[in-house]
Amino acid sequence: MNENALELKRVFRASPERVYAVFARAEEWSRWFGLGQGADVALDARVGGQWRATMEAPDGSRSTVAGVFHEVTPNTRLIFTWQWGGAGSKAQLVTVSVAPAEGGAELTLLHEALPSPDSRRMHHEGWVAALDRLPALLEN
Repeated sequence: MNENALELKRVFRASPERVYAVFARAEEWSRWFGLGQGADVALDARVGGQWRATMEAPDGSRSTVAGVFHEVTPNTRLIFTWQWGGAGSKAQLVTVSVAPAEGGAELTLLHEALPSPDSRRMHHEGWVAALDRLPALLEN
């Protein structure tokens, strides 16, 4: 893992299948992902399938991130590229792993190839905020 990569781990009171589903189904992902407003998400969770999420910030500005699935292991792991819209954006890599844990499932999210420490900080803040919304969706 390079110095600009980030790794987050969370344990949820939900089955591994349920935790995996929030990343593998567009209707689930759109409920928790984004800038607090949700996101318009389209995805095809199969190897070579594409995904896209458009988020709207409170100020009305919109951002789109997209990628391609490189690994899809049902209920266990997804690996996909992550690339912001706009000229000059380079693809990053996200690995989502889900494993059984006492009382539920452990999620490990690894976001690699971030271009700078500032980018790492901003993505860390974004992922933490998004993952903080998952218990309300998963544990009710």
